[in-house]
Amino acid sequence: KLLQKAYDAPTGEVGLKIDDESRTWRIWTLKPPPRMDLTPSGYEDMTPAEMCVQIVKDNEPEKACEMESLLRKFPGREWNILKKLKQRYYS
Repeated sequence: KLLQKAYDAPTGEVGLKIDDESRTWRIWTLKPPPRMDLTPSGYEDMTPAEMCVQIVKDNEPEKACEMESLLRKFPGREWNILKKLKQRYYS
């Protein structure tokens, strides 16, 4: 579907490169394609720290205070902590 869209696109909207020798192709668009994220619905408007606390509250409510403490102890690491929580609870 994306290959056909790139093939039919007007000049400048999409870039298409086909390598016949390796039988591969690449497509460049002005905007990146939507990413399939593991963010649960309802969490989209939260900060990473809020999402961490909410994920823990949803899965292990007794550990919510520990998560808040961990986030205070390691400021700036919210995205890394969030990634680990998503791997633990949603994969």
